[in-house]
Amino acid sequence: MLALLLNAGAGSAFVSPAFSMVRRSSAHRAAPAAMMAPERITVDANGDIADKGFGITKSTIELPSSTPPLKPPLTLDIDRKAEALVFQPAEGTPKGGVVFLHGFSQKPKNYETTLRSLAAAGFKVVAPTTWLFGVVWPWVSVDKAPRSPPGKLQTAIIIDGLRAMESLRQELPGAPVSLVGHSMGGACALVIPSLTTADITSVFAMSPAASASQVTTLNPYLSSSVSDYPKLFMAYASTPHLVLVSAEKDLIVPAKSVRDVYEKAAESKVPSALVELQTGSHIGFEDKVKVYLPKFLAVFFPAAWASVGILFNVIDFLVYRANALQGLLGNFDTQLSTSKVLVNRLNAAYSGGDLLADLIVFEEPVKDWGAESQLDTNDKGLKETLRDPLQGR
Repeated sequence: MLALLLNAGAGSAFVSPAFSMVRRSSAHRAAPAAMMAPERITVDANGDIADKGFGITKSTIELPSSTPPLKPPLTLDIDRKAEALVFQPAEGTPKGGVVFLHGFSQKPKNYETTLRSLAAAGFKVVAPTTWLFGVVWPWVSVDKAPRSPPGKLQTAIIIDGLRAMESLRQELPGAPVSLVGHSMGGACALVIPSLTTADITSVFAMSPAASASQVTTLNPYLSSSVSDYPKLFMAYASTPHLVLVSAEKDLIVPAKSVRDVYEKAAESKVPSALVELQTGSHIGFEDKVKVYLPKFLAVFFPAAWASVGILFNVIDFLVYRANALQGLLGNFDTQLSTSKVLVNRLNAAYSGGDLLADLIVFEEPVKDWGAESQLDTNDKGLKETLRDPLQGR
């Protein structure tokens, strides 16, 4: 039960606002609005705060109410307020853009070192905050979404991903744009290329929850029915380089379900690769295990709210700091560092970012990479790009 709880990403800090009830018409200005002034920080290639390294900025923006060109006859009427966490190089023009989509019940701050690592490589990273409790309420409008909470959240993540793409298109016209996602966000990243005619250079999906996806207006193909997957990849308007990553001890998105996606993608026109990590679990792609509950619960149930927060702060420490459950959940350091190496190489190869992969540090030395990971691909370019992460060290 503990393993299932931790794989699901149940979390430690419950400090987020309950929900945003501000609605707006689709006539609202399209340009993204800054909500938090840029904060300059210095990080290393891993994305950790450092005294020396790469200067980047952190800010928050309001996403535009518009999207990139959609595949006819699809239209969207966006009247929901949404924000995104943004990281980018402190100096110069970013080499390209990355849209990052978080998992169910999570927020971008759970993945900050990965976001900062991508910014250090020269990218502007826009990570929408599509919070579970911010969209499932009956009075929050999500265009073309079903009534079911999972389907509504999934639709909102897809739409916010498109809005983030438009933000990057406005800020960096003509620059390459890629997608990165985890869990539900990873599944939504797989869907987006089927909805827009805008060019997408690559998609990097970590444990994408494809088999748990809901069939909706925006996602007619990705679900528990593997037979429909080929239709999704046939619907892609562009040809992004697709990389799927699974974790052996993932109890939420089993490695077999990720392989199912890969096998159907590999049969299509989409250049694809599968990296099967022989360690790690669902939450090993994150920096910390957190889930965010409405703040109003602290008002009505203060003792329970505080107790749960303390409990999961202890769990967070044991899992991520003390490695106390490594035997049960796998080696999180190897899992997270490997995903950073792979996503850096992918974006350096196809979006023109700086190649920092060989500077990313593994805290625990990995001597035999073949025992840690297996790469499956028929694409020569991806095979070279995703080579042994220990090579060159």
